Amino acid sequence: MVNGVISNAVSGLLAQSRAIGNVASNVSNVSTIGSTAEEAYQPVDTKFTSQGGGGVQAQTLLRDPATVSIYAPDNSQANADGYVFAPNVDIGEELISAQIASTAYQANAAVIRVDDEIAEETLNLIS
Repeated sequence: MVNGVISNAVSGLLAQSRAIGNVASNVSNVSTIGSTAEEAYQPVDTKFTSQGGGGVQAQTLLRDPATVSIYAPDNSQANADGYVFAPNVDIGEELISAQIASTAYQANAAVIRVDDEIAEETLNLIS
């Protein structure tokens, strides 16, 4: 049976993996514009929720507002009013989110590593 410490840490690893994936999607699609808001890439955010028995769950939600309008009448994708719609993505904020997720992932991995070391030491003491 997996102990609670490992279960909590694994849920953290999975949640942070989702967060990194969401950041990667936002960054890789930052230039996907459209003549309507629906045609532009719709960026996503990660919402973390504490679970009653321990651990965390990550949920992917559409960002609100998802797009910003930019006046670019010379752009081939501009609408009749001269606007294009771009994803509401700030690369600086995305990089910070990636760093936070990476650090949290490393912390959860360290918890698993320490739990393993404790279990090994315990087995050595009783053998």
